[in-house]
Amino acid sequence: KDLQEYNIRKQHELNRAITDEQVVDSYLENVLYPMENPTNKGFRNGKYYVYSDKSADSKTGSDYNIGPGINKYSEMGSKLTYNNEVGYTKEELNSIIREDLLEKMAEIRHDLVDMYGEDTDTISLGNRMILLDISHNVRPRGKKKGNMPKAWPSLVEGMVTGDKNKIEKNTYSGSTRRQNMGNDLIFKNLVTPTTVINK
Repeated sequence: KDLQEYNIRKQHELNRAITDEQVVDSYLENVLYPMENPTNKGFRNGKYYVYSDKSADSKTGSDYNIGPGINKYSEMGSKLTYNNEVGYTKEELNSIIREDLLEKMAEIRHDLVDMYGEDTDTISLGNRMILLDISHNVRPRGKKKGNMPKAWPSLVEGMVTGDKNKIEKNTYSGSTRRQNMGNDLIFKNLVTPTTVINK
């Protein structure tokens, strides 16, 4: 156990070099597109066009999405044109999304520093992407901002201390695909080949 704890601390020190830009770029490539539009709906001739994600019963979803599920009625969607004649390259969409995600990362960092000070920088890339995913997908609730780290203290504690079980418990999802994605992020970035040694 002492060796495992040492290696986790060592990994934490390496995590201090991770920038918000790296988190956002990794999130765009490895989480947002694969999770929100895994089959590349609306993609043709190198561009993304408007598509519908309505379910068969038409009670959920929208007729107006582009790329990784940017909805027409969202803040980001207000910057786009939603018809079948106008398409956007992935680079064009990412430039819009990236700006929004960097703003969210600034808010996340502010919360984390208030909660844990310098220990914030020991959180792994994968776990920062989990926080960014919550920020991107959970609707804020009043002054508490339900999509920000202060609304998830137990989750953040698990990330800072390297408590895998606490992270899994606080990121439980009814979607098996999203749950698997979250678990992959935890293992890929928190537990390295050296940290799994437990003696």
